[in-house]
Amino acid sequence: MIVWQQFFLPKQRNNMASVEKLSIALTHKEALQDQEIRELHRLWHEGLESGGGRYKSLEEIKQAARKRQVVHA
Repeated sequence: MIVWQQFFLPKQRNNMASVEKLSIALTHKEALQDQEIRELHRLWHEGLESGGGRYKSLEEIKQAARKRQVVHA
């Protein structure tokens, strides 16, 4: 075998282990995404159930944020 092939070509005996590792990692990632989505749904509904907000418009929210920036600066 040519020397460069030893370094750059994947070894056949490890392919199955790599596929299994990738499968486990993807499954774990999907489980985390599902958990994050459930948490966002829970927080969204918690916000809806808490009642109306204190601001009537986006402009009021921006003004309040600007006031806080001045106080904390």
